[in-house]
Amino acid sequence: MADMNSDTMMADFLKSIDGTQSTNNHSTAIAPAPVMNPTASYQGKDEEKLLGEIKNSITDMQDRMQNAYKNLQNRHTSGFSKDKRVQAKFTATYDFVGIDFGSDALEGGVTEFKQRVAEALKEATVNVQKITQEQTMELLQNMQIPDDIRNMGGESD
Repeated sequence: MADMNSDTMMADFLKSIDGTQSTNNHSTAIAPAPVMNPTASYQGKDEEKLLGEIKNSITDMQDRMQNAYKNLQNRHTSGFSKDKRVQAKFTATYDFVGIDFGSDALEGGVTEFKQRVAEALKEATVNVQKITQEQTMELLQNMQIPDDIRNMGGESD
């Protein structure tokens, strides 16, 4: 009986490699995944035009991303400890700018001070994440995509 099972399993395996699949002793063909050719429906000058639009779109997006990164480098944010005694400062690209605190931040000893610093750092990093997410969403919403590319998802040959 064990040989029968292993023979069936081997047959199923070989069929699956061959492009068929056995299910409850019935074989069914596995359809190959469709291959997308984004320029298949374009010929000659239309194809060149589309490729030019794609190139321009990519170049535009690269420029926008570089500008966005420069803007993030110039944006500063900070975080505070819960009691507002410690402030951690960063740029929106996670560059550390500084930390501010007064002598009252040392109340409670080293352990309390370390806790305040940790709270300020955590809030500052959360603020950096918010800023970068907002910038990313803005970039994606303003992305220039040619209509021919936008409509490709719905086409079928």
